[in-house]
Amino acid sequence: MHFVCDFTQKAVIAVYDTMLSLKVEPVSHSEGADIPQGGLIGMVGSVSFAGKITGALYMTYNESLACKLAERLIGEKPKSWSEPEVSDLIGEITNMVSGDMKRRTAELGFNGLLAPPLIMQGDNIVVESKDAPIVADNLFRIPELNEELRVRVFAKLEP
Repeated sequence: MHFVCDFTQKAVIAVYDTMLSLKVEPVSHSEGADIPQGGLIGMVGSVSFAGKITGALYMTYNESLACKLAERLIGEKPKSWSEPEVSDLIGEITNMVSGDMKRRTAELGFNGLLAPPLIMQGDNIVVESKDAPIVADNLFRIPELNEELRVRVFAKLEP
């Protein structure tokens, strides 16, 4: 497993534990041409990063998971995932995961910058690797909530 992919898994596990007091378990990991094909479905938090490592992180949530996380942090169940506090929460989680990844890669000398999080919602969100040689897809299970989370990362190292 490429260190960027390993750091992605570790960042998701650490952020969910620290921010949400939730245990997150890796279910599957695939890289390169083995990643699942097709668009992402649901609410997607994305953060781009640039520097010695350039790329983007995509975290995909279904409506049930997004609302459960919002209720857990806010203390009140949102009427739907289209409420602003839900997308704000997904953006913040994505930002924290990418920040944790940035810290881990910086410890190896790969410094860089993060863009603000972007939230997308739809039934066929197409994200492609373009020329990124590091492509990974991770599926996580959140046992306490009986939910799954998909995280995809595309990256390229500066020569």
